Amino acid sequence: MTLIKTVSHNAIKPFVKECFALKGHYRTFYMFLSLFSFAGLAGLVSYSVTKLIMGDTSYILQLGAALLFCLTLLIILHESLHALAYRVLGARHLYFGANLKKFVFYVGSDGDFFNGKQFRIIALSPFIGVLLLSILLLITAPQYTFFSLFVISLHSFFCGGDFAMLNYASQFPDKQFFTSDSRKKKETYFFLKESL
Repeated sequence: MTLIKTVSHNAIKPFVKECFALKGHYRTFYMFLSLFSFAGLAGLVSYSVTKLIMGDTSYILQLGAALLFCLTLLIILHESLHALAYRVLGARHLYFGANLKKFVFYVGSDGDFFNGKQFRIIALSPFIGVLLLSILLLITAPQYTFFSLFVISLHSFFCGGDFAMLNYASQFPDKQFFTSDSRKKKETYFFLKESL
């Protein structure tokens, strides 16, 4: 295998920008997702403020609770869903990390290798998992609709790094693309295997 890219865990944000500079269907999807999410957040906040002015605090309280949830427990849930996907795919050496100054959180699998298809499952697991859980809450507890919609919208932005890396990986065939992490060096590696 040939090493094609090394990314420091402390330099994820520049790499995300680099990934989104590449053409790809993941970039296109995330652009539309971001637009819908931004519109959704704007609508939820505007409606809640309007209701607050009219004396109804229930909507703004749901948004406040959702914001608090998103900045605390949702981060843990997001990374745990990555970790679960890693485990299901056979990861043996999981580790978690964070750069609080840059508000970056991550999970890696030290020394384990994953191909493009596996990487896609790992990367998409939080987006799909949180979306399904939020929809379940919408169905079973419609009184918390604003909470659920706010979580769905804000979490979409949390997934920016995942979609950026997916966009990078999509530039290569699944069977030839591999990724691995180093806990000690705090780096992620991308490899390309020559086709036979």
